[in-house]
Amino acid sequence: VLASSDEMALGVLHAAGPLGLSVPGDLSVVSFDDTPTVRMSVPALTAIRQPIAAMTAKAAELLIESKTRGSAPGNGRFLLPFDFVVRASTAPPRR
Repeated sequence: VLASSDEMALGVLHAAGPLGLSVPGDLSVVSFDDTPTVRMSVPALTAIRQPIAAMTAKAAELLIESKTRGSAPGNGRFLLPFDFVVRASTAPPRR
């Protein structure tokens, strides 16, 4: 399960127990935001840590460039580095 936010991932953790599923035994859960809540959950959630400051800076740079040129920004793609932080909510698949 790849949750789009820490709240969704925490919801999956909360719902798994009553359904008889263990994390990470039966189900691996990954959060897309690496917030303090995610790090302190039980089990601690594996997370994708986004480069928020770099993303914001790039967006501002593109907006300033488009204003300076007087044209809309291009359709370029930009890859910014991210981290995949493995914690206790994921495990290799069972055989």
